[in-house]
Order: sequence, then structure tokens, then C-alpha cells
Amino acid sequence: MARAHVQTPVTLTTGVGSLPFTRLDEALKHVFASYTLPFYPQLPQRADASDARLPLMLREVVTPTMLEALKKRDGHGFVRALESAEADEAVSALYGWDDFAVRAAGAPMLKVQCAGPVAFWQMTSKLVADVPDAVLRPLAARWIGAYSTALARRASALCETLYFVWDDGGFATHADGDARKAAEQLVTTKLPRARFGFHSCEPGTLERWTSTMPRAVLALDLSVVGVVDTQEQRVMAAKHLQRGGDFIFGVVDTSSTKIQPERGMELARAARALGARPILSGGCGTGLHQPAYELALAQSLQAAAALLNVGS
Repeated sequence: MARAHVQTPVTLTTGVGSLPFTRLDEALKHVFASYTLPFYPQLPQRADASDARLPLMLREVVTPTMLEALKKRDGHGFVRALESAEADEAVSALYGWDDFAVRAAGAPMLKVQCAGPVAFWQMTSKLVADVPDAVLRPLAARWIGAYSTALARRASALCETLYFVWDDGGFATHADGDARKAAEQLVTTKLPRARFGFHSCEPGTLERWTSTMPRAVLALDLSVVGVVDTQEQRVMAAKHLQRGGDFIFGVVDTSSTKIQPERGMELARAARALGARPILSGGCGTGLHQPAYELALAQSLQAAAALLNVGS
């Protein structure tokens, strides 16, 4: 059922993607009740998600044929599957997507996240070591480009504005020409209601990220990537915004059991002074905590956003 349009707050809250719930219905209820930028929930603790051989982030972007080849460490079979795969087949098999789509229909905003081309190559290369990088890397980039485009088309049809984010912390340092081409193709896809970007919780510099994809939405954990700590960073952030880019601020270091968004609020205020609408999130690893932690995290972000919205 379509949702009634509601006024979008000045400061939004969202999640990285993973949640510590074991049931899809609980996760969906939470993301739509607790966040002003709801997101597709990845559930690493669900009963069928535990497989040390294959990370959940990898399993969510492959077809059943690819999955079987990876489980068997069958490099040639995996290459054949990559070359013949249909992106819509993989999207249709995405866990919980149909239920998410029902809840999301008519939402003002949504965020969807999946593995990027460098992350996909890095994960699969460990499983099919017999496939040369010269073969695997361009196939990985083309596949993630096709899969992401198919998923973004479905997601953008559900909402007024879509934030589509690649979970690919290695992109800024390890992307080759094929990966960059896939990214540029996604950014320029004719989906007028969609914004594309990257998430990283890996140490790095703002300069590297803003120069890598100057028009992207950058979802960065502020505990490892400074954005507006120094005057130099503020200048770079302002230029990124002027070029059409945007930011999602990971204001809670979720490697700690303490939830302290105060520093993130200070940075968000500085970002808003540059003309950015703050979008606040937690950090990497939320899905590995307990549900009580996630509930407290969402409430903490809501409180921070409410304080930022006062007087806006």
C-alpha cells in the first residue's frame, strides 16, 4: 500500500545495512519505524546466513549457479556462470526483497546497499584462486555493474528518492579501469530519482575518496575517515558538495559497545554549515551486535537528529 507523503526532516538517520535480528519481519518493522531513511536490511545472524566459506555480502549478489561453483571452489564453473548470468535472476533471489518491497512502496526515501566491484573481486578471488586476475577482475566489474543497475531500477520504482550504495572500502585504492567504468555507468544510469555512492569503514583520506568519485554519495565512518575535522578537509568537503556529491556520516564507532554520537553531531553541524543536509548512521559491524544494541543505537541517532533539527 502506498504511503502518504510526509515532510522530510532536515537531518536524516539511516543504518549501514546489517542488523542483528534473526527474523526478517522484526528487521523490516525496525528499519521503517526507527529510521527516517529506511534501508534494505542484511541479516548476518539469520539461521541460513551462517557459512564461513561464503560471506553474506557475497552470497547476496550471486545467482544460484554462481553460488554452487563458489562452494565447490570451481573456478571454471564460476567464470562460465558469470559470463552467462542474468542480473534479474540474482535480484529475484535476494533474501527478503519481496517483503521489503511491499513495506517500502511509496516511501519518500530508501537506501539499498550491496557489494561493489572491488569487494566482489576480492571475495571471489580467495575462493577461485585458479582464475587469473586478468580474467576475474573485468568479469567481476561487469557483473556488479549489471546486478547493481537491475537492483537500483527495482528499488527506485518503490520510492521518491533512492540512495544506492556500494559497500566497497577498497574501491578508492584498488579500483582498476573496469571497476571505474562500472561505477561511472551506475552513476550515469538514467534513474532521475537515484543517488549513487560508496560506503567505507576502512582507514583512508577524504582526498582519495572525493577524487575517486567526485559526484558520489560518500558513506564514511568518521572514526576512520576525517571529513570536516580540519580546514583542509572542510574545503575538500565543500568542493565535493559543489560538484553534486553528498555524505552519509557514520557517527557511531560500532567497534565499541558505547554509543556516543556527540562527536558526530559536532561534525554534522560543521557539514551543514557547508550546505550539506546531514544523514547520520552507525558504523560497520552493527549486525554483529545484539538487538538491544541496535535499538539503543537507533534511538541515539534519533535524539541526535532531533537536536540538529531544532531551529533548522
